[in-house]
Amino acid sequence: MKHKIKKSFMALMCLVSLQGFANSGTTPLWMRYPNISPDGEQIAFAYKGDIYTVPTKGGQAKQITTSETYESQPIWSNDSKTIAFVSDRFGGMDIFTVPATGGQATRITTHSGSETPLAFSPCNKFIYFSASLQDPASSILWAKWMQELYMISVDGGRPMQITATPVHSVSFDKDGKSFLYEDCTGVENIWRKHHVSSVARNIFYYDSATDTHKQITTNVGEDRDPIFCGDGKMVFLSERNGGSFNVYEAPVNDAENVKALTNFKKHPIRF
Repeated sequence: MKHKIKKSFMALMCLVSLQGFANSGTTPLWMRYPNISPDGEQIAFAYKGDIYTVPTKGGQAKQITTSETYESQPIWSNDSKTIAFVSDRFGGMDIFTVPATGGQATRITTHSGSETPLAFSPCNKFIYFSASLQDPASSILWAKWMQELYMISVDGGRPMQITATPVHSVSFDKDGKSFLYEDCTGVENIWRKHHVSSVARNIFYYDSATDTHKQITTNVGEDRDPIFCGDGKMVFLSERNGGSFNVYEAPVNDAENVKALTNFKKHPIRF
């Protein structure tokens, strides 16, 4: 597991230097939302409104979607065979799936608003996503942008609400139901650097057995994108120590006991 994490991390860093991209003679810019397949073989990413994949070892990128509409935010199924993404083919940002090798895309969600795919369930039968559909009557959240967490069958159908808490960046624990996530309690621009207001994002652990949420990072700045990496540890992005976004490792049960894995001074690591 540790070897795969390190391999995947290096592949992510290499994404910015991709050569021979889509028969282009120039280095592409603004590639976003890179996501490494669970088998460690491919990186899916968004570029100019379409989804592409490229081997983690480098090489020619393959265009997976070719629609004239906007596609973005790819995530992988756990068997690395399917990619889910968002598209505005029907107006709102709906979730679609497509074989990782390319092919016909299948529409999964049909709400008129916007959804954000977060993760496939460990069994690959459901897709977890965030959206602003309907708060429960007991909720004290009122703003439309404070989204709830849902899951939906990979075959489509009616979504089921998991929690009304604004959840982003889901990474499942070994039980397949509990997960790490980052919260979102404000409208601060996600691209802002060195943000330390009261709505700076923190990392939480959701315990499915007790239906409880526990904040596990207390840094005054941004902590984002937690990922389980085995041995009770996680990796995540943080602007702690007054620097740019870098990758940190920490025990899940002692999340402020961090170890910096990167030390970029000027340009932040995203995604």
